[in-house]
Amino acid sequence: MTIFFTILNIAGVNAHILHGCYKNNQALERKAFYKILARQLAEPYLNVRLYNFRLPRELRIGISRVLNKALPQEERGELSNQGQKRKRCGICDRKNDKKTKMSCSKCSRPMCGDCRAYVCKNCI
Repeated sequence: MTIFFTILNIAGVNAHILHGCYKNNQALERKAFYKILARQLAEPYLNVRLYNFRLPRELRIGISRVLNKALPQEERGELSNQGQKRKRCGICDRKNDKKTKMSCSKCSRPMCGDCRAYVCKNCI
């Protein structure tokens, strides 16, 4: 772990030196440069997590504050497999007896999680 943070520190120092070499860039203290660098490196990851509706709401609210963005509303679509009876997988052997609510989007053949693709092998 120490080696990782040492390499990270060296990369940060090198980036700060290279940043100062360009004429158009303003001179920043090392601490301020690290804060900007950390924010720029974390921002793409935070944007992805902001739209992950499986995360706790409090965490997504915190991320939206850091990014200065509005909290996106969760879109709830109707689930096509809600209320359906569980059926035996049409691809697996009958001796495995795997039951599922998922099915092929083209032929509606039931498929378990192991065999599942958006379209079954016969429809491809």
